[in-house]
Amino acid sequence: MENDASSAVASPETDLPEAVWDAIEERAAFCAGIVPPEYLDTWARLNQQKPLRVSDEEWSGALDDGGRFFDAWGALAAEWGWTVAELFDVPRQGERGGLLWLIEGAKVEAFGPDHASLDDGRLFDRETIGGEKP
Repeated sequence: MENDASSAVASPETDLPEAVWDAIEERAAFCAGIVPPEYLDTWARLNQQKPLRVSDEEWSGALDDGGRFFDAWGALAAEWGWTVAELFDVPRQGERGGLLWLIEGAKVEAFGPDHASLDDGRLFDRETIGGEKP
């Protein structure tokens, strides 16, 4: 099922069939030991719903990259207050998405309160990715 939400993935207010809700809850339970609670609901939704305007390949890549990111850096992302938007925002025309969409198969080599450095040489400043800034 595809979905296009204003911020990241489907919001809890989205009217979805019960079977989809069940799948989301199952995915959340499966990931609970790896993905910090702050991100768990959005991660589970992303695993169950491909956002509009992204290809199957982009979606699959974001899921693979996200899984590796949360294994290595998820607890620190939560500790440093990275927002759901900064990690998950779906790219829109002319705008960058959240970090999980920007990794594109690279490995996050270094991660800090304000940046992410990838093994392919790219560096992302937290202020320039996903979400509205205060």
